[in-house]
Amino acid sequence: MQEVLGNLGGLWHYATTEWLRLTVPGDGDKTRSRWPTHSLWIALAGVDWQSPESVLLDKCSNASNPTELRMITVVLGALTSYMAKHGIDDRIQAMDELSRRLYEHYSTIADKDGLTFDEYLRRRVDAKVRTFNTGLVAPGLVDNLKQDYRDQEADKYRKASRGE
Repeated sequence: MQEVLGNLGGLWHYATTEWLRLTVPGDGDKTRSRWPTHSLWIALAGVDWQSPESVLLDKCSNASNPTELRMITVVLGALTSYMAKHGIDDRIQAMDELSRRLYEHYSTIADKDGLTFDEYLRRRVDAKVRTFNTGLVAPGLVDNLKQDYRDQEADKYRKASRGE
C-alpha cells in the first residue's frame, strides 16, 4: 500500500495524460488524438500529490459545518469571559483588546514557523475549508465549468465526440 501511495504523482500523471483525457473537438479535424486538451482536464491533471501543502485523506470528512448560531455563541462566550477577567464594561474596548491579543499571540506562533499572521491565518482557514468540504481544489474550476455548460460549444462538442 505504501508503495502505491508513494507513487501517486506518477500514477495520476499517467492516468490523466496518457491513459485518459478530455478534449475539445478541433474545427474540421476528425482525428481525436489531435484535439486540444480541455482546460478543466489540464487543471485536474495538474494536481500535485507530492506537495507538503496537500493532504491525502483516507476518506471524506463527515464533519458538519458549524452553524452561525454556534459560532456567534462561542465568540460571545470568549468576549464575555475576557470582559469579566479584565474588568472591562465597554464591549468595543473589550473587542479591540481581545482582537489585539489574538493578533499578538498568533503572530508569535506564526513567526516561529516563518510566517506572517495573515499567512498563518490563511493556513488555518484552508484547513477548515478542507474539514468542512466548503472549497475547491483549484480556484475557478466551477466558473470554468459553468461557462462551458452555458456555452453553445457544449452541443458542438457532444456531436463531434460522437462523430456526428
